[in-house]
Amino acid sequence: ERTQVSAGQPPDAAILAAEDLIGNGSFTQADSAGHPVGWEYVSPAPEAGDVPGIIRLTSDGSSPVVRFTRRGSTYHAEQSIRQEIDQDVTDYSVVRLDLRFKVFSQSISGGGDQGSEYPLMVRVNYLDENGAPALYVRGFYAQNAKNLPVTNGQAVAANQWISLTDDKGLPLQQISPRPQSIQSVEVVASGHDYDSEIQ
Repeated sequence: ERTQVSAGQPPDAAILAAEDLIGNGSFTQADSAGHPVGWEYVSPAPEAGDVPGIIRLTSDGSSPVVRFTRRGSTYHAEQSIRQEIDQDVTDYSVVRLDLRFKVFSQSISGGGDQGSEYPLMVRVNYLDENGAPALYVRGFYAQNAKNLPVTNGQAVAANQWISLTDDKGLPLQQISPRPQSIQSVEVVASGHDYDSEIQ
């Protein structure tokens, strides 16, 4: 638990110590364009004028989700949603990224030839304890028929909700060197054809 104490005043009532660094993490707030508030859509042009992917805020029937889809492609492309955090976490004993997502399909096996293309992945940009820029990446894939590299990857069952929450969340405080400041968080879909969503 935590509290706030003002000079010359008794402490405020205790509240839970945990706090969300990510705003609108469940995508319940949308702007007039139908995008989740606080999140930037990032869709670089695909290689060689190939078909673009689609990012859309939709629903799984009960809760809002952001879905990434791309079909009929020939070359690599990626899309993401990004939120600036800019939060010092030096005094936090636990820094955890909780996720709930689903991977439907992917045309590239595993993480692709370089182990860097996943139908769903997260990137955390941070400053380490020495103040140097650093990147934490975790990708998720549903098939690896060609046994391609899966650097920083994790196999998950297709078409099923995967919950990495509570004690199963990604423990960012265990990164070495330890994060000093979380700069931004991205949810990315990458590869050729893919279909995934995050809640």
